[in-house]
Amino acid sequence: MKRWSKLQKRIYAIVDPTIDWQIHCVVYRYNGWNCEHSVPRYFITLNGQIIFDWPKDFPIINDREQYWESISLHVQTAASRISKAIEDYLNAPIEKQLIMTDPWGVTDIVRAADRRIGKRRWHELFAVSNEAARQVLISREIARN
Repeated sequence: MKRWSKLQKRIYAIVDPTIDWQIHCVVYRYNGWNCEHSVPRYFITLNGQIIFDWPKDFPIINDREQYWESISLHVQTAASRISKAIEDYLNAPIEKQLIMTDPWGVTDIVRAADRRIGKRRWHELFAVSNEAARQVLISREIARN
């Protein structure tokens, strides 16, 4: 996977500049029983408020993973998939971008902030978007008026 900073620059290149929208990926490191672990975190802010927070808002469902090593591996794998979903969105043609989905809804949020998708298509996004994406669209509407 490419460096986060390169992917982040590509995302910011398409984000509507009239809104206060940011996306971050940070890695928290901690010492485990026998080695150091790192747990990534994705979060998106709109007007300074967190509207998407992974993994906090997406708890691990598999109860068998009781050890930190297993949880850490699961989280790292999912984090790579989130980056991949965003990268796939950025690389897709616009027709495909309008229908792309992912288990976390992050592409909905990026799509809602995408300046290339004009106001004429927002009603399509509103119908299928998650709550965080709706907040982004409302923020874009307010910024335009």
